[in-house]
Amino acid sequence: MKRIRLITLALLVSIVISLSSPINAATQSVSPLLAQQSDEASLQEAARLNEQAIELYEQGRYAEAEPLLQRALQIDEQTLGDTHPNVATSLNNLALLYRAQGNYVEAEPLLQRSLQIYEQALGDSHPDVATSLNNLALLYRAQGNYAEAEPLLQRSLQIYEQALGDSHPDVATVLNNLALLYRAQGNYAEAEPLLQHALQIDEQALGDSHPNVATSLNNLALLYRAQGNYAEAEPLLQRSLQIYEQALGETHPSVTTVLTNLALLYRDQGNYAEAEPLLQRSLQIHEQTLGDTHPNVATVLTNLALLYRDQGNYAEAEPLLQRSLQIHEQTLGDSHPDVATSLGHLAGFYHAQGYSERLLPLLSKKLSIEETNLSQVLSMGSGARKQLYANTLQGSTFSTLSFAQQTPQFTELTRLAFETILRRKGRVLDAITNSNQRLRQNLSNQDKPLFDQLQTQQSRLANLLYNPPEQAEPNQYRSEVANLKQQINDVENTLAQRSAEFRVEVEPVTIEAVQAQLPQDSTLVEMMQYQPFDFENNSWQPPRYVAYVLTPQGEVQSVDLGEAAAIDEKVAELCQALLEPHLEVKPVARELDALLMQPIRAHLGEARHLLLSPDGQLNLLPFAALVDENNQYLIETYQITHLTSGRDLLQLQLSKPSQQPAVILADPDYDQADTAVAISTAEAQSSNQRSIDASSLVFANLPGTAAEAEAIAPLLPSPTLLLEEKATENALKQVQQPSILHIATHGFFLRNLPQVPPPELDATRSFWDSSQLSPPVGSQENPLLRSGLVFAGANQRQSGQENGILTALEASGLDLRGTQLVVLSACETGLGQVANGEGVYGLRRSLVVAGTESQLMSLWVVDDIGTKDLMIDYYQRLLSGQGRSEALRQAQLAMLQSDKYQNPYYWAAFISSGNWSPLEVPEP
Repeated sequence: MKRIRLITLALLVSIVISLSSPINAATQSVSPLLAQQSDEASLQEAARLNEQAIELYEQGRYAEAEPLLQRALQIDEQTLGDTHPNVATSLNNLALLYRAQGNYVEAEPLLQRSLQIYEQALGDSHPDVATSLNNLALLYRAQGNYAEAEPLLQRSLQIYEQALGDSHPDVATVLNNLALLYRAQGNYAEAEPLLQHALQIDEQALGDSHPNVATSLNNLALLYRAQGNYAEAEPLLQRSLQIYEQALGETHPSVTTVLTNLALLYRDQGNYAEAEPLLQRSLQIHEQTLGDTHPNVATVLTNLALLYRDQGNYAEAEPLLQRSLQIHEQTLGDSHPDVATSLGHLAGFYHAQGYSERLLPLLSKKLSIEETNLSQVLSMGSGARKQLYANTLQGSTFSTLSFAQQTPQFTELTRLAFETILRRKGRVLDAITNSNQRLRQNLSNQDKPLFDQLQTQQSRLANLLYNPPEQAEPNQYRSEVANLKQQINDVENTLAQRSAEFRVEVEPVTIEAVQAQLPQDSTLVEMMQYQPFDFENNSWQPPRYVAYVLTPQGEVQSVDLGEAAAIDEKVAELCQALLEPHLEVKPVARELDALLMQPIRAHLGEARHLLLSPDGQLNLLPFAALVDENNQYLIETYQITHLTSGRDLLQLQLSKPSQQPAVILADPDYDQADTAVAISTAEAQSSNQRSIDASSLVFANLPGTAAEAEAIAPLLPSPTLLLEEKATENALKQVQQPSILHIATHGFFLRNLPQVPPPELDATRSFWDSSQLSPPVGSQENPLLRSGLVFAGANQRQSGQENGILTALEASGLDLRGTQLVVLSACETGLGQVANGEGVYGLRRSLVVAGTESQLMSLWVVDDIGTKDLMIDYYQRLLSGQGRSEALRQAQLAMLQSDKYQNPYYWAAFISSGNWSPLEVPEP
């Protein structure tokens, strides 16, 4: 068996990818049918042609290799028949040649046929099957079809490891390719250890100067460059270049790949003098070896053009960008990610020169390509993987908004920017929610255990974090946490793949579709925090907020709100003031309104219902408490409904029936447990607030919640009422699709819960004592594990098989399809970790994933008795036929007009999110 190494490219950056291949025909067993001398001679000739073609291929002489491979395939088919492994080898080699030439249309059926022959002839676990899987996966990756590529690479890796062992070079090949797939999706955390392991295998198995080692060095350097770690990347690239030149010669295509990557590293650092000759040399070699129209040539042309653009040399840059786009479109097709990238660069180039009228067709096509690929990728993988890929499009979104904001006279660009936000904002949340709901609706006997397994693993993880074993050895504890997180990720990936089978293609969201769902008295206000891009100086500027205003009739209007830092500072000031019931908040509320809502009001017309889709820190702001020019709170003028995105308006029309009456859980007995286990406790929190002391994690009774539940229950038809020791976490997890779910208890969001690191990162520090930990920014636990609700037995961390603390991660696994309303009558249930463009990672997000139509949640520590009064009034109005948002508004106005509760501390904490229409509840 002979193995070769091949080369591919990724968008804008040349990446060396190792491919295995072919089987030497002379090494195959000879059947009795081949005993004739003429057949032997034919097979020897086919083997010779294959070998000669491989040598030409390795030299980049593709045009000379092609007829040899075609002839070898013809001989094998005539001599051995259509289903012999040698035919599969010849098909594979010819397909790889086509792929290297950018001819993906010709390559794909050959690789698919090759794989089918190998599987039928050799079995599903033969190394040659793994080779074929690897090569087909790389073709899909080159086409931007990541969802198809990943399972093939994972299966290839599994076969190689079982057949060849963990340290074989072919294992390193697939590790490299899988890592590059993750890198292309922005998943750097999973990519890095795979690349490091691949490099280690290659060095140990092949020696320090083998071309495979150069490949691994190059790929690891690319990851470091993507992370901005230039100091680590440069020596790896220089070493990779040296190995390739010595092993393959100075004009081999692999050499050009590293030349390009090294040049891009220098360009990133502003070292244009070093970068330009490397790119010119790379271009010359590519054109000589691959021809003038190869995708690799287009990649180098783009990089050289961007180098000229950065130096202000527009005359040199423009023809290179145009030629690059033309090559990409001709060789890769109209929907390839590289085409989108070329379109974006050309658009930015024209904008920087003041040719903004040329932007629209380029941007429209670019965004359409990205939408197609985004829809495909979001149909697969865990939530974390979906988010990482979505993050790779953030620069595209920001640049689109920048084009529109910098050229407000072009209304079509404004529409395009707004449409982009409608399609992308909160998109990952939508994808996860839709995936869960599709799978639950098509639940099979095979899938149900997976849901149960996921819920069990999430509960175990939450229990480990909130009730760590007292005698556990730190490394063992950390290993258990890390293993659980990996298991959860694996099950989520599996469920996502199952869900993809039921995916229904839908048309991309349009402004007209959203506008058609707006009530006549309403206005959609879509807010977005973005980083403007300075196209002339090629640099990102400080973040700003922009609002897009859409009325039931008329064109969308954009409003620049200013730098995000100033607005966020004022948001924090107001939110802090609202935590004290005796502070006068109107002055700061007026200042924030002048920055945020006053510029928007000029576009609201007669609207009295605001459908607000905030972004960034604005997700944590009670807009109802802002004060207008007339010294009135906004709640006195507007009904306010919160949305994740204006796209929600399309989903709200798709209501599903509930399966059981309302369920109320209230007044949990936090000390009640099924066992007599006791733990040391800190001083219990004062009972007049529905929140927790994060340092003690001990909970006091809330007497107001019992009165609240007893007052609400008679208003609802046949409710299930669970109080005291019956208000358990386990009882909630058994609830199936109630019409209303009302939970009155302690809620929390822990702002500081250090992440439990893997054991190899730090085996000496305490795993729970946060006073001994000084983690860097960003090393907090998953926000879905830092948000939660508290139930019976929580003080003892013992309630049957649960610990009494329901995290947001666990809440996302509840089945609340058809639940019209979830009311979390508790503190801080609307809080979480803000992710720009994706809302708040906390209970709010989890309840949407679980399938709820609307949610009522709080933004700060609320008063127990005041909340009881608000909730009773809210339900009375709600069940009299008022809409979900309007019922809250009227209840809040009643408190505002009272002597006891007029301070917004008491009434402004609760926000209504989702469907605002009246409930469909039968008479009690």
